[in-house]
Amino acid sequence: YGLNDVLTERMVKHVGGVKEYLGVLGVFGSSICFIQAMIIEQDSIRDIFHQNGESDDYDNDTTGTCSAIRRWTILGVGTILGVISYIGMSHFLTVSEAALLNLSLLTGDLWAALFTVVAEQILPSSNFWVALVLIVFGVFVYELSPSSVEDSDSGLDDDGQQLVLEESRSTSSSGSTPLSHSPTNVNIV
Repeated sequence: YGLNDVLTERMVKHVGGVKEYLGVLGVFGSSICFIQAMIIEQDSIRDIFHQNGESDDYDNDTTGTCSAIRRWTILGVGTILGVISYIGMSHFLTVSEAALLNLSLLTGDLWAALFTVVAEQILPSSNFWVALVLIVFGVFVYELSPSSVEDSDSGLDDDGQQLVLEESRSTSSSGSTPLSHSPTNVNIV
């Protein structure tokens, strides 16, 4: 998962941008998932969407399954939330880093633990709390260091010196500026 986020960050920042990344992900992801599902999960898909003798009730208590309406609703909501997740993460990676994204996603375990304690009255093991403290400590340490994103956007080189862009143009013998320009020079001030 971490490698995926690092490659996504590279794609959205340096290769093609958010729209191209999401388009390629949608086309190839959907195609590969469809082929894989038809080969490997064909019987499970048939069981989910072609149950015989079901009623139109929202829940079918006699078989312990839910109705077709509920199955399609769950599939649709899951798909929409997955799309929103990929859109949000790709936009986040245009302004931040994959390391921060992964550390932040790990803190989601805190919300699961709070739900378990409050709603279900179950206390997670001590190992969970140790791991959660280490995750929060990792986010804290990460936030203490200077961001490489800010340095790359600030116009500073590796030594902290300001980069100045100068365009050198040559003029033709007639005194007019030609349509083509020479390459841009970068000088350290």
